[in-house]
Amino acid sequence: MPERGYLYAEANCTECHAIDRGDYDSPYYGAPAFSEIANVPAMSELALYSFFQTPHPTMPNLIVPPGDIRDLVAYIRSLRK
Repeated sequence: MPERGYLYAEANCTECHAIDRGDYDSPYYGAPAFSEIANVPAMSELALYSFFQTPHPTMPNLIVPPGDIRDLVAYIRSLRK
């Protein structure tokens, strides 16, 4: 559910990322805004799932629980134009 994904992002992602629709100014320079991520043409639901299940050297060691991944992906996808 996108609403739960927003709540997860608000609690876990806002230190680095802008998470609100249309907000492109992330607190951490270089961290893409969720609106930007959502509108990358190749950023499919599958690509987002894969992203959240693999470690990334530029991000903290954040492990997103499977149920939260579904909600977070739904929220990010809801930001597509």
